[in-house]
Amino acid sequence: MVAIISIDSLLSAEIIKKSTFVVFYIINTHLIIVKQKILICDKIFHRVMKMKENKFKEILKDLRLEKDVKQKDVARECDVSPQCISQLEAGTRSPTGTTLVALANYFNCSIDYLMGRTDEYYNLEKMLVQPHNEKEASLLANFRKLPKDYQAHICSYVCKLVGLHSKEK
Repeated sequence: MVAIISIDSLLSAEIIKKSTFVVFYIINTHLIIVKQKILICDKIFHRVMKMKENKFKEILKDLRLEKDVKQKDVARECDVSPQCISQLEAGTRSPTGTTLVALANYFNCSIDYLMGRTDEYYNLEKMLVQPHNEKEASLLANFRKLPKDYQAHICSYVCKLVGLHSKEK
């Protein structure tokens, strides 16, 4: 039995074959373009992050030197290892969210400032507590110099005094 194939069926099969090839070629070309764009975006992202990390390491070191403290002191207060602070300042390590919060609290600045996203220091203690006169400013400055456990005792004592004072009235 001999199969008889018409010229029309051969032509339509050839057209389908060529159009399928063209469609696959177009899809493949678009995939390559999309892949290239993703790689470019990835490179830009890493470049920006590298710039941010470089700013971060410089800002962190500047803040520490400004405060005149050692890496181990910052590490202890932020509950991280001294090696962590050393690596952050060297730029060989990126800060975690928890570390950023701890450092911002320790240096009384915003995370945006630490990351180099703003030049505004935002001294949070100054924003929250403004002394009314020289005596209050002196008391506050001396209080901040005390260890945390002493500060807690003083706060407790002041609360008791305020309670006694309000009962007298």
